[in-house]
Amino acid sequence: MPAAQVASAQIIMRLSTLSATRGGTAASLAAVERVRSLSSFAGADSDWKQQFQAKSSLKQAHPSKRLVILRHGQAQHNPRAEAARENGCDFDEFLRLMEEDDALDATLTQLGEDQARNAGESAARAGSPLSRAIQTADLVLPPSPNHERKCVEDFREINGKLLNAKRLPSSELQGKFGHWCFENIPEQDESWTPDLESRDACGQRGYSGLAWILQQHAENVLLCCHGGLLSYTLNSNEKVVLIDSRDAHERERCITKRFGNCEMREFIATAWQHESGGGEVPHVITLEEVSFSSPVGEL
Repeated sequence: MPAAQVASAQIIMRLSTLSATRGGTAASLAAVERVRSLSSFAGADSDWKQQFQAKSSLKQAHPSKRLVILRHGQAQHNPRAEAARENGCDFDEFLRLMEEDDALDATLTQLGEDQARNAGESAARAGSPLSRAIQTADLVLPPSPNHERKCVEDFREINGKLLNAKRLPSSELQGKFGHWCFENIPEQDESWTPDLESRDACGQRGYSGLAWILQQHAENVLLCCHGGLLSYTLNSNEKVVLIDSRDAHERERCITKRFGNCEMREFIATAWQHESGGGEVPHVITLEEVSFSSPVGEL
């Protein structure tokens, strides 16, 4: 069977599961099915949206947006832990190394600053309220009155346990980054706890953030946030469907691979609702990864 047909069958299989559970999340989705369901639509299949709608009883809820997602540059807690992850360490070892190198609201290293400066110009419109994400966005695109910048709590890193996941008071952040909007960010970090946030809770929080982006007026959005959050949101939340429409020569990197420091990817983001249902929160969000369509500075 051609690759496009295989991919279509896998997406349709997953949509059948979602259609059967309209009232909520299909919590019983098995891990194996999850991996299969994330297999990409082939980019040559230009009618995937029509197939998606026909097979899922879903309708597009909002106009699609160009969403460029950027992970922050290397921060104080990253060097040893990220190197160990690349060499295949388990999560416990990864967490131990981050704890040893932990720092409150960890900032960028010199390498992290250099990574951000080299990432290219982008219009930052949404980001995590943690300093390293704000720093990265500002180095990628220096402050400008033409670019609205909002910090959103939903886009912070996996919360709890580590000090690098705990943010500064919002008044202190506003003093450091006066060109950012911290509206609806509580003064104190009320959500951080000594216990590590669960995968499901983090993935749902990230999903809520994506739903918020899709309700905004901007057609082009840069989101600067965190590797753990992105991994849990894009790969562990069954309401997010990844579709691969990149050029063939760019597909060596798996679409589900964890974001590296200062790595940037472009998506077409679309929210979908059931034909019979309303509400502001979409039932499914598709993220169609594409090859960069134009210079990021044109966002």
